[in-house]
Amino acid sequence: MKYLFSVVLLTFLFSCHSETRDKKKNEQIENDVLSLMKKIERSDKKSLRNLLIKFTDFSNQVSGDIKSTYSGFAFNYPQENPDKFFSTLHQTDKKIIDKWVKTSVDELKLVLDNVDNPKKFFRHFKKDLNKKLQRLGHKEQELGGYYLKKLNALK
Repeated sequence: MKYLFSVVLLTFLFSCHSETRDKKKNEQIENDVLSLMKKIERSDKKSLRNLLIKFTDFSNQVSGDIKSTYSGFAFNYPQENPDKFFSTLHQTDKKIIDKWVKTSVDELKLVLDNVDNPKKFFRHFKKDLNKKLQRLGHKEQELGGYYLKKLNALK
């Protein structure tokens, strides 16, 4: 009986320790993501590409409340900052765009689920981004078109 009690007690203590460790890890990821979002917003074009790559590397680590914030930032950033986002990337960075789209698609789905006319919203979204891209160079327009194509495929 004492042996069984000891096993149960050790199992309980281990699970408590594991939960505490997981909670601390999640809090650290949340802090890192929020810090990185601020760095992205403040960065110059020279350092932005590396920050964008680093941001997409968190995609498999975020969960819970921070996942919504993470996905929302990924969805809004290219729309609000197309000049910085697309001019920072190279023609060969389509894998970065693919990861970025996968990161932002949760937010897009949430938005589309909460608007009256999802097709109209997405058409307006594409039209607005294309209008902003027209002010940029050919490379940025091409990358922006690729981004919209991938986003459309996953929505």
